[in-house]
Amino acid sequence: MATSPFKLFEPYGPGDKDIFFGRDSEVFALYHLLQQTRLLLIYGASGTGKTSLINAGLPKAYKLTSWYCISVRRRDDLNASFRQELARLLGREEPITDLSAALQELYEIRWIPIHLVFDQFEEIFTLGQDAERKAFFEDLQLLLNANLPCKILLSMREEYIGYLYDYEALVPNLFEKRFRVEPMKDSTVQSMIAQMCALYDIELEKPEPEVKSADQSTTAQQILLQLKEGKQAVHLPYLQIYLHYLYQHAMETLQRPLFNAAGIAAVGQLGNVLRRFIVTRLEDTQHFLNELEAPKDLAPRLLDEFATDEGTKCSRKRADLAATLQVSEKLVGSALTYFCDTAKLLRADEDNIERYELVHDSIAKQIHELRTAEDKEFKTFVRELQLEFNRWEKEERNKDRLLLEFDLNKVEVYKNRIERREEYPHWVPFLEQSKQRLKNKKALRSYLNIGLYVLAFAAIAFLVVINMQAEAKIEKNRITIKKQKAEIIEQKTKSVESPGIVKAILANAEKQILNLDYEKSWTTMVSAISFDTLQDTIGMAMLEPAIWHIETGKFTRARSMLDTISNLLNKGDLKRELLNLSKLDSAKQRQELRIYANKLDDRTYRQLMHRYYPHMLKVPGGKQFAMGKNVIVKQDSNALTQPVWVDNFELAKTETTVWQWAIFCATTGKDIKFYLVKDSLGKYQDQGNHPVVNVTWPETVEYANWLSDRYWLNENNPLEKAITDQKGIGYQLKLNATGFRLPTEAEWEYAARAGGETFLFGNGKNMADPQEINFNASKETANSLKGKNRGMTVPVASLKNANALGLYDMSGNANEWVWDWFAHYTADFKANPSGPVQGKTRVFRGGSWFSPAGRATVFHRSSFVPSTRKDAIGFRVARTGN
Repeated sequence: MATSPFKLFEPYGPGDKDIFFGRDSEVFALYHLLQQTRLLLIYGASGTGKTSLINAGLPKAYKLTSWYCISVRRRDDLNASFRQELARLLGREEPITDLSAALQELYEIRWIPIHLVFDQFEEIFTLGQDAERKAFFEDLQLLLNANLPCKILLSMREEYIGYLYDYEALVPNLFEKRFRVEPMKDSTVQSMIAQMCALYDIELEKPEPEVKSADQSTTAQQILLQLKEGKQAVHLPYLQIYLHYLYQHAMETLQRPLFNAAGIAAVGQLGNVLRRFIVTRLEDTQHFLNELEAPKDLAPRLLDEFATDEGTKCSRKRADLAATLQVSEKLVGSALTYFCDTAKLLRADEDNIERYELVHDSIAKQIHELRTAEDKEFKTFVRELQLEFNRWEKEERNKDRLLLEFDLNKVEVYKNRIERREEYPHWVPFLEQSKQRLKNKKALRSYLNIGLYVLAFAAIAFLVVINMQAEAKIEKNRITIKKQKAEIIEQKTKSVESPGIVKAILANAEKQILNLDYEKSWTTMVSAISFDTLQDTIGMAMLEPAIWHIETGKFTRARSMLDTISNLLNKGDLKRELLNLSKLDSAKQRQELRIYANKLDDRTYRQLMHRYYPHMLKVPGGKQFAMGKNVIVKQDSNALTQPVWVDNFELAKTETTVWQWAIFCATTGKDIKFYLVKDSLGKYQDQGNHPVVNVTWPETVEYANWLSDRYWLNENNPLEKAITDQKGIGYQLKLNATGFRLPTEAEWEYAARAGGETFLFGNGKNMADPQEINFNASKETANSLKGKNRGMTVPVASLKNANALGLYDMSGNANEWVWDWFAHYTADFKANPSGPVQGKTRVFRGGSWFSPAGRATVFHRSSFVPSTRKDAIGFRVARTGN
């Protein structure tokens, strides 16, 4: 029988450019987009032909003589694989340390621009770790900054594109140029079928000319209908598989290559064809292995190792497979060879013949669907086990993160399979400590049970003795027992009434307030009242949920709360003032309720007002300084300094907090959860006192104007808004207005430098200390100490890093939007500058928890389009001073 000419799952390569049909419009669209950029993100669904479009399509557009492509796959680590590939091309044995120099050297060998392709880039997310990803994106930005004769293509499945947003801060232009590879159109598929058949001398049956039926279709159309199975798009690998089966059927039944309706009906629909293709090749491989006296299930078990738990493909080494499957490496080698050469399901790595992978992602999906329910359950458990292990490691082996008894029972059920996993040696300490903790708990329960048995026996013996006493003593004993019970109850009551218990309850309520759950915190505090101790402390704590309800317009609930607080603080004489407040309008009622709360406890009231509204500090101006002047570190592309004069102004002591933003959301109909940050488990963090992030630049303007209307010191006399929107043309800044606004970039830098000084960081020093600044301190530099990378914001003002003006977090924690459109500095003098009147991106300053030290200086500038929303960007407000 003639061999099928179709490529099956094998992607097209440069040598196939002349038979890569039907994609010319996409090829040249991709080609022209590449002329406009040095970094291109290519994405699309699995099977849409991304790899073939790059490897076979682009050479067609460039011509092979001018197409110089270096393709890099992740293997064990993308950064190491990248360096190994460059070293191989340069003929070096030592590892590459300078990527830019290596690429420049490769360019000078052929004098052809390099196209650096990172194919199946989603593997860095499905298989890699955060450290690997951060290192790659840092290197990527360095290469882009180096301005090399090199274009970089990142090709990935579109369902993983959201993972890139976490690294946009490292590579700001990551999403600037994108190309989505669309599934092929029906007309394209039909054209490809005709072209392939013509190339391979396959005849397509033609409709009978005398038949005039309206629904009569061509053979290509009939094939298309079988491929689509309803409305799904046709993917190139599936087309190849289907035509392969048609070819086999034609040669078996007709002894000649003819595609006709009978053959199409016999082959059936695509779903059955794909499953049949995989199952048939598995059966063939197992039959081959049986002759080598291999285990009866070796073929499916081996192929299963090449699909992740989510049904995506992964690469494996021969030796690792032998260890996992517990068979000889020689037998694994024979199976791999058959899977590659005959079954055509696997392929060896071009640069490492010991490493193998599936020829296409769609096979991984089929493998996953062929798994038994038990296999899927096991793989789900392994994934959860790895997550629990990662959390345990991340939290420095926290005992509270050890496995529970239910999970340990599952470990025992899957013991043999788990011990064959390559991750198992790393899990051993975690599993052993979990088992030991469970053993200790069981021992403790056993001791408690023994104690209970002893007590029960003693109680029975005591009753026997009582019954043996003379009847005259019974009444006396009863009186004694009654007295003892009363003493026990009294002792327990005293214990429960201890101040420590009340303090613990209030601490729990405070945590609930951090989570913005004010009703629940109120209920918790009410439960502390019955203990009849620390009543003043409870009353002052209750002021916070009461003030929250005042500020969010829930006046009826607020009055009820204030009534309760009045009783606790022994200020019942004030309660008559609450009676008539319901008759007032909203603005007046809020003002009167504030006054009432202030009378209950003025010190607590002031503290809470500074918690929920910005605490403004005066920044004395009247001084010229060199904006951008940095005598410590060599200047960057914005090196030109500008002489600037700023007048007096006020700036918020801290970045705007989640607490402050939450009141704004509650009164304007916004959903506060949209701005909150979740941890790795998807749980919202305790973050009321953290800086608010995920805020766009226009939203900060909206907040500033709201704050001017709300001005909590005198709501009946709102401030003049400093920011206006003139008939939709754009935002206008009035520096002479009394209302709140964003600081100008000049004001922000002047304040961060405590009046124009030349230190590097917002703590007033030339050294970034992670104990004082929340930045990415994973690496030590000349101007920063190494420390723990927190990976998130911290409560404002919690690191005690205020500068000489009393301003906190002017370096790190969260980047801060400022007013100005981005523009390079000029040499001309400016008084109170507010930047260009228009632009494309707005400036943000100060660095964040995500930033290395170099981007957390008081001089560093960055910018994004105003609609940008990032979990590392917040803001603080300013006002023009008197």
